[in-house]
Amino acid sequence: MGAATSKNTKSDDFYGISAVSSLTGISSHLLRIWERRYNVVEPVRTDSKRRLYSRDNVDRLIRVKQLVDQGHAIGEVAKLSDEKLQERFFEVNGSDLAGSQNGSSPARVVFVGGTSRNEVRSAADRGQNLELIGEFADIDSMDQALKQGSADFLILDESTLFAETVHGLRDILVRHSVSLIIVIYRFAHSDALDELDKSPNSSIIPLKGPIQPDDLIRIAANSKELEKFLSFPPQTPLELEVESGETPPRRFSDRKLSELASRTSVVDCECPQHLANLLSSLSAFEEYSAQCESRNTEDAALHNYLYQTTAEARHTMETALAKVLKHEGIDID
Repeated sequence: MGAATSKNTKSDDFYGISAVSSLTGISSHLLRIWERRYNVVEPVRTDSKRRLYSRDNVDRLIRVKQLVDQGHAIGEVAKLSDEKLQERFFEVNGSDLAGSQNGSSPARVVFVGGTSRNEVRSAADRGQNLELIGEFADIDSMDQALKQGSADFLILDESTLFAETVHGLRDILVRHSVSLIIVIYRFAHSDALDELDKSPNSSIIPLKGPIQPDDLIRIAANSKELEKFLSFPPQTPLELEVESGETPPRRFSDRKLSELASRTSVVDCECPQHLANLLSSLSAFEEYSAQCESRNTEDAALHNYLYQTTAEARHTMETALAKVLKHEGIDID
């Protein structure tokens, strides 16, 4: 079995147990048992003891689950090295992981947001178990247009994720009778992720952006097995107001940045794409810092400083991006 991943590995490379459960089809409870009894994978632990799984861990668990479902003993396959496990897996299943899906009807997906739009469309185009039935700029637009029960699950772009946000997501589960919400975030408070990991099921899956289309395809393969999360009453989302002061307004929207990140430059220069991705992260952290300021009065001054500094950095990089676009003759209006 592959060695445990170091805590020093970039956080972008890790998944919480809720995300892993949906990606692999292994319940969180069963996964903990397999780890304790058979040492099937070795997730790293945060200071708060939260499990974090690497991409290699996820790939290994997918193969283990497939073999166990086909009659192989968990005690046998869990002992195999990554190389031997892959050999056994391909002997039984062949090389096409996505092709092993059972031909069930595709999951009807609704996307809300802008940053991950291209990845969601790519997953819908490639995945046999995904059907993109609607795209909306925000939750309000979706609420007005989407009929209850018309979607199997939602994919939401959220720049930031806090514990109280989870209550609003549970409200959406009930309001639209969906089985699953995948929330793609840039920055999240540890309390929010801990609360989701402790949930009795995996009806809300947090994925740290940027995401890969293959992740969504794997989740869709298991979405039909999820139970609806109906035990939480509707909650009113917390309304936040932050004084802007001298903070410069945004020059590029999330949708514009997403378009730039996915297009090819006429002179084969990748700077517009890189700058667009950087600006997406800066804008998300700017919003995150503003919300942290509202939630923590003791550290309000520090978070206000982070908010203002990030806004200034974002404004500077927006000016740089505009200059690059002008130099290359790229018009995104």
